[in-house]
Amino acid sequence: MPHSREKDLERFYDLLARLPCLPFPAALAVAPPQGVYFVFEPGEQRAKGGLRVTRIGTHGLTPGGRAVLKTRLRQHYGRKTGDGGHHRSSVFRLLTGAALARQAGGDMPAGWGGERPQDTQTQAAEQRLEAEVSTLMARLELRCLPVADPPGQQSLRKVLEAGAIALLSNHGRLPIDPPSAGWLGHHSHAALVRSSGLWNRDHVQRSPDPSFIATLEAVAAQALQPA
Repeated sequence: MPHSREKDLERFYDLLARLPCLPFPAALAVAPPQGVYFVFEPGEQRAKGGLRVTRIGTHGLTPGGRAVLKTRLRQHYGRKTGDGGHHRSSVFRLLTGAALARQAGGDMPAGWGGERPQDTQTQAAEQRLEAEVSTLMARLELRCLPVADPPGQQSLRKVLEAGAIALLSNHGRLPIDPPSAGWLGHHSHAALVRSSGLWNRDHVQRSPDPSFIATLEAVAAQALQPA
């Protein structure tokens, strides 16, 4: 019997339903030191009900690194005051900011995603867009799966991140739980965001790994054991 991506997706969402779902600001306060995060957007419904995942990520994978999940999430979330945030340290912010600018019928501020601009007019335009991104981030919900392992290219967190993206991506295959007509990602300058239905570019072209869901369930079973 051929492997069923649809059945794996049902197992995937059944598992995520066991994790606390929190607004982005609240998730910052209780994020585990290490783990994988799953983002949900208001209005992005699955065919069978409930919200679909629109981004998957983790934190520092460089060997010897000390980055923690909370720090990475703060980089994505930004700030409500000051300069709003820094898209140069967050691909998630870069992608959503570019899509917001295109949705509004304009271009990204010169240098968005590149070198920091020197002229005050472009700096002000960047700051306004950063603030819009932070407003968007505040509306998102997160589920975090604790995964305590050292950083590195063989990290279990990396395996889970890549496997989840490959499973959920609709790039080049029959769509399951496609994005809504109003999804901001349709305005993305990144073709892989538009085709995958995710705010991810890495791993979206990979074929789903039939062994992934069993690995994820085993990790979740350990993480969800009573203390």
